[in-house]
Amino acid sequence: MARRVLGRAHRTLIAGCDFVAKRQSQIGAARDLSCAWRRGVHDRLLANHLRELDRFLCVLLEEIALRLGGPDHDARHFARLRKTSDKLHLVERMIGMSGGHGARLSAIRRIAMRLRRPEERGRPGETGASAHARDISLACRVAPGTPLTLQPIARFYRDLGDDLMADISTRPQIIDFPANNAHVGRAIVACDGI
Repeated sequence: MARRVLGRAHRTLIAGCDFVAKRQSQIGAARDLSCAWRRGVHDRLLANHLRELDRFLCVLLEEIALRLGGPDHDARHFARLRKTSDKLHLVERMIGMSGGHGARLSAIRRIAMRLRRPEERGRPGETGASAHARDISLACRVAPGTPLTLQPIARFYRDLGDDLMADISTRPQIIDFPANNAHVGRAIVACDGI
């Protein structure tokens, strides 16, 4: 049963990534975004797609933790972690998978926030536009100044999900997620993905 649910979570992530990549190519440069209202609707749509991908990964991580967690695994605590990057860090650390995806997930999170709320600013002394360009460069692995496209982000989520599934299928060990994760270091509230 647990393996079936885990497989379903992985297939959902794959389907979501495929949908977002295909949808991005359909709504890409063909639209006239000179109208501020259309641009706002377009940006919210892109933000929603990013949030959906992040949520699908979040669900996959929760299923992995449930399947592999030991007797001390606190599923409620894990599910309440706010950021998917925190969940990913825990899963990667416990299964011994090389990490380093937290910065990219954080950049995607900031992009989604700015698309939903364009008034969001970057670091002190940095304009929102330069922060946004830097995050797009990190999230999409493109040269600075390249416009946002969701295909590389969808591919990143898909590859990450595939790597996680391949890694856990070859590791029969029980993963122990302790009830008190001191390294998270903040109040835990309901998970909202991005």
